Amino acid sequence: MKIPFLIGRLVFGGYFLYAGINHFKQRKPLAQHAGSKNVPMPEAAVTVSGALLTLGGASILLGVKPKVGAAAIVGFLAGVDGHRGALAGQRTPGAAWQSRPSAQTCPARHCRLMRVALSET
Repeated sequence: MKIPFLIGRLVFGGYFLYAGINHFKQRKPLAQHAGSKNVPMPEAAVTVSGALLTLGGASILLGVKPKVGAAAIVGFLAGVDGHRGALAGQRTPGAAWQSRPSAQTCPARHCRLMRVALSET
């Protein structure tokens, strides 16, 4: 039982750690995209979300204060759910990604990830 738990922790924490690092590496394009979606203070939003992802992913991955890490991940997911849920319902001509079923299920996927993050602690 211990080995599957460790593998899950490595995969789950690694996913969010990678996403957080990517937020810092791709900060300008992500901020431009966030700004185009009317996110207030897009540069700060991308930086804060990257910090939450990096902190949460590293915490879960290393097993250091996993409750704090899970809270950071849940905070990030709860924050982006409002925007993603609202954006999924918008229809823009030429926006092919919105026609995919996964665009409408992003908030549901985030809820599942939040449950996993909370169960990790």
